[in-house]
Order: sequence, then C-alpha cells, then structure tokens
Amino acid sequence: MGEDYCPYCNHKVDMASSTSDDGAPKPGDISLCISCAGIMAYGSDMALEEFPKVLFDTLPEDHQKEILRVQDVIRMVNKENHENTRSVL
Repeated sequence: MGEDYCPYCNHKVDMASSTSDDGAPKPGDISLCISCAGIMAYGSDMALEEFPKVLFDTLPEDHQKEILRVQDVIRMVNKENHENTRSVL
C-alpha cells in the first residue's frame, strides 16, 4: 500500500489492516481513518475517497454495526490519548 491522506482530516495513511483475512485492500474496500474515524473507500486507482452516507445506508446491517463499533473504539482511544497527553503537560 502506498501513502495517501484521509479525505476528511488529511491524516497520512500509509498502512491498512483488516477485520477479516482478505489480505491487502482492493478497489471498493472500506477503510476507517485512525485519526478522525472517517469512513473511506479505496477507489479504482486505490486512492482513498469519502464514503457517502447514502452508500453506507446500503451496506448490510451487520457491516454497518461493525463500522460504527470500530468508529467508537477509534474515538475512545483518541480521546484517552488526548487526555493522557494533556495531563502530562
């Protein structure tokens, strides 16, 4: 995977992991930004693109729930990291 940037927050994205054993991402796969939890998809050129809510709403319910659960975890971890950083200063 090459280097790209989140289309929402411009966070550098240079790696990906999977919740399944599908291997490397491919066009159409969904990804979440580890910084802002934005939902993205890999385009035909493998560039990250915004994933519109209208498309999210067409996903199977179990996929929607998994994405929302992972977003919650990302936000919780980022909040804890931010609070721990502030308390050290």
